[in-house]
Amino acid sequence: MIIYNSVITPDGTILNSRHVHDYITYTDKNGKEYMADGGVSYLRCSNNGDERFFSVDSEDPFEIVRKYLYRWNRYSRNYVPLCNISDGWLQNIIDWFKMYKMTDNRIFWLFIEEKLYRSEEEIYVEESDNYTLDYEQ
Repeated sequence: MIIYNSVITPDGTILNSRHVHDYITYTDKNGKEYMADGGVSYLRCSNNGDERFFSVDSEDPFEIVRKYLYRWNRYSRNYVPLCNISDGWLQNIIDWFKMYKMTDNRIFWLFIEEKLYRSEEEIYVEESDNYTLDYEQ
């Protein structure tokens, strides 16, 4: 299962397609146009020959997966990698999957694996106060 899909242009720009039909284009300093598409549903990219393609699959080593599996944070309005999701948020995600009986979902098991990884490595990720709630704006 694809969890990260990107193209790296010669000038170092990363085009990260995050969801299906997330078609991203960029004109590099060399004048060529580059693209990435497909998000985590399919892999599609430009073929100029000088770009680098980088993707992460759920079967890759977990130390890599946890850095490239992202979750949208509606409060901070940005994507947060699994390794930076707070412990409380991680537990809420797991509880949500259980509540909706979605425990056969591969992503659910990656969240469980992160919880176990943190326990084994004695990692604690605190809640961040660096966001504004939607209703406070």
